[in-house]
Amino acid sequence: MVASLKGGVGKTTVSASLSYCLAKLGYKTVAVDMDFGVRSLDIALGHENSASPSCFDVMTGKASLGLAVDSDERNSNLFFISAPMSVDITYDNEVTPKLFEKFLSDLKREYDFVVLDMAAGTGKLLDMARESGMVNHVFIVSTQNAASVRAAEKLGSTFASHEDEEVRLIINSFDPDRVGKDDYVSIMDVIDHSSVTLIGVIPFDKRVERLVSSGKTASEDKRSKAGIAIMNVARRVAGEAVHLLDGIIPKNKRLKYY
Repeated sequence: MVASLKGGVGKTTVSASLSYCLAKLGYKTVAVDMDFGVRSLDIALGHENSASPSCFDVMTGKASLGLAVDSDERNSNLFFISAPMSVDITYDNEVTPKLFEKFLSDLKREYDFVVLDMAAGTGKLLDMARESGMVNHVFIVSTQNAASVRAAEKLGSTFASHEDEEVRLIINSFDPDRVGKDDYVSIMDVIDHSSVTLIGVIPFDKRVERLVSSGKTASEDKRSKAGIAIMNVARRVAGEAVHLLDGIIPKNKRLKYY
C-alpha cells in the first residue's frame, strides 16, 4: 500500500514506477488505483484509454476480476486495475470490509505483488486496508517539506499497533540544495521527525513531470535518477541489499544528502 495524508507528494508517481520496476524484475505485478473519484494512476501508467471495469465493479460483483485487469504492452508481468470515476466511497455503503478483503485475497492469489495506490488523506478504504490484515508493506510517501513530514509521522503512528505490516518511508523529490531554506529539511531530519524507517530516497528530477505527462514511468528513462532510486526500492522489496544512494549519487558527494 502506497499512502500519504498530504496530497502533492508524488504518491501516484511512486506507485506507478514501483509497479513497473517490480514487473521488470520478473514479478507478476498488478497496480490498483484506489483513489475513487480522483483517479490518476491510469495516466501515470499510460492506461488512461482503458475501458475496463473498475476495482469498485469487482468488489461489488458487477464485473469479474478477469474483465477488470488491463494488461500492459510494455511488460507481460505488469497489469492495471482502475478506480471508478464517480463513486464517493465516504458515503457509499456497497463496499464492505468483507468484500474488500475478498478482493485483496483474490489478487494476492493471482499476483506476486499487488500495489495499492491509495487516495491522499484518511478515509474508508485506508481504514479497511489497515484493518484487513492483508497488507504486508505500507509505504508512506513524504517530501522534505516540514508539513509533509508531519503528515508522514501522523500516518505512521496509525500503524504503530499493527505488527503485520512493514511500515516504511519513501522520501520523494529530495533536493539537497533546498535543505535549510524555508521549511525544507534534511534526510536525517525527515527520519527523526517522522519516526518511520526509511526504505528509499528519490531525488528531485525534472524529467519526471515530462515522463508522467506522456504516460511513462520514471524508471523507463535510464538517465532518470528518480527512476534508478525507485528501482532500488523495488529491489529492496524483493529482498536485495541495496545501498540507499546506489547509482544515484557518487560516494564522494553522498554526505551532502545527509
